[in-house]
Amino acid sequence: AAARWSAPGGGSSGGGGGSGGGGEGSAQEVSMLEGSLAAVRAFLESEGREAAAAAFSTAAVARFPPVAAAAAKVSWSALFPDASRAVKVEVGAGTGDWVALRAEADAATANWAALELRHDRACLIRAKGAMRGLRNLAVLAGDAHGILSGGLPLRSVAEVHVNFPQPPQSEGSERHLVNRAFLEAAHAILQPGGTLTLTSDDEAYCASVARRAVSEPALAALWQPAFGPPHYKTHERPLPSHRSAFDDLWAARGFSRRFQCRLSARRARGQPRPQHESEAAEAALAEGV
Repeated sequence: AAARWSAPGGGSSGGGGGSGGGGEGSAQEVSMLEGSLAAVRAFLESEGREAAAAAFSTAAVARFPPVAAAAAKVSWSALFPDASRAVKVEVGAGTGDWVALRAEADAATANWAALELRHDRACLIRAKGAMRGLRNLAVLAGDAHGILSGGLPLRSVAEVHVNFPQPPQSEGSERHLVNRAFLEAAHAILQPGGTLTLTSDDEAYCASVARRAVSEPALAALWQPAFGPPHYKTHERPLPSHRSAFDDLWAARGFSRRFQCRLSARRARGQPRPQHESEAAEAALAEGV
C-alpha cells in the first residue's frame, strides 16, 4: 500500500515499499491498476451492479488536509451502520486491495477505515467497497498525521495496520511514516490492548521501529511488543493475509521475505479491559502472525 507522511516541521516522504529503486513507481501503478481492472470486471458480472452503482458517491469520502481546506472530525456512528463493532484502520491504503478484502472478511464482525493521502486513490477505495457492497468500509482522504492526531476519536480503535511503508532516506531521519509522532498518535486512538501492526519487506526498517518502541523510555511506556527479542517476526514468504497488488509485485521481483512488528497499546494501571477489544487481535497475538 502506498502512503505519504507529512512529518511535523518537514515535507512529505513517499511510500510504497523499501526495496525498490528508481522507476519502481510506474511498475507499482501498473500492477495496482491491473488489480483494479480485475475488480471492475468482477463487478460488471455481478447481479447487484446497478443498485451498487446508483448508491455510489465520492461524497462519502471523508476529507482532511491537504485534500480539504479544513480538518474534519470523525464520528464512527456517522460512518458505519453499526458503530458498536470494533474499528480497524489501515494507514496508507493505496488503491485499497488489502483493506477491501479485510473488510469483506469482517463484514459481520468489524468496521474498517482506510486512510489514504491521494484523493484519486481514496475514491477508488470507495468504489471498490461499493462494488463489493461493503457497508463496513469507510475511506478517509488526507495526511495520515493530521487524521490520526486530530481526526479520530481517542481510544476508539482496536487495530492499526501499516503495510509496506517507505523507509527513511537516511538513518535517524524522522521523515518517514512510522516515526515518533506516528507512534504517539497511533497509541492515542487505540483502545488499551489494541494493536499496531507493521508489515514490511525491509528488515532494517521493521527492526528499527521495533527497537525504538522498546528502547526509548517515552515510547516503551506506551507500547508492549507482541514478539520476543528482536521484537519482530520474519516470514520467509509473502503472507496470504497481506496479499495485494503491491505485495504480488514485490514477490515477483524476488522480494519474498516479509517482516512484521506488532505492538500492543499498554493499559493504564488498574484499568479494566475494554468491552470492544478485538478478539481477532487477541488471537493473532497468540499465534504470532
